[in-house]
Amino acid sequence: MKEKMIEYTVIYERGETNWGAYIPDLPGCVSIGDTLIEVQENIKEAMAQSARRRRSHCI
Repeated sequence: MKEKMIEYTVIYERGETNWGAYIPDLPGCVSIGDTLIEVQENIKEAMAQSARRRRSHCI
């Protein structure tokens, strides 16, 4: 089965000591990291976990 590609907006915020990210269209899909690169990697994993949870509830 071919999966559809969906694009989401990711909001990045720089704090005093770290970075945060969240996806407004995916409640609870948030992440933090020490650097922008780290938070970008972390939010990708958070999004993948969110997709796995959604798929498991649809089956």
